[in-house]
Amino acid sequence: MENNSTLCLAPGILIAAPELNDPNFHRSVILMVEHDEKGAFGLVINRPMETTVTELLSPLKIQYTGSSDKRAFLGGPVGQNHICFLHSSKYGWDATINVTDSINLSFSLEGLRELSEAAEEDFYVFVGSSGWGPSQLEAEMSKGTWFSHDITPGLLFDTLPDRMWEQAFRSMGIDPNMIHTSYTVQ
Repeated sequence: MENNSTLCLAPGILIAAPELNDPNFHRSVILMVEHDEKGAFGLVINRPMETTVTELLSPLKIQYTGSSDKRAFLGGPVGQNHICFLHSSKYGWDATINVTDSINLSFSLEGLRELSEAAEEDFYVFVGSSGWGPSQLEAEMSKGTWFSHDITPGLLFDTLPDRMWEQAFRSMGIDPNMIHTSYTVQ
């Protein structure tokens, strides 16, 4: 998506304000993939599911040969019947979006099969996504619902999901325990 507005949040991350109590986004870190006047699209990158990648891909007749306990992620409340996957930019297929110079997002069944069989380490499978309509995300940003920052492969590929929210704030030089607003964000 091409952005003509002054506020383009993709590529980058959104970090949920501590007061954001929406169960879909509480303490979430969202990788922003696209953002323009038509809306925004991203993936919650720190919400592992109980379902393993092996269990998720088995009905698709895809054998994941990596760690048997690798979890799939809930990318958000939208389209939870769809699967996509993040991986390093050394791979790409027809249905691939270049998010950054080092991170790609793909929707290709062929690519999913290839990375699963290769047991690629920097590979995350997502069910669902996060999306906003025109001007919706900008309105949430103006209320202090989200903090935005740059994405780094280290945050995505090297940080444990349960530490990612705090680490994202700390990478901005912010102690999340010191953030306080006088309202609760729903």
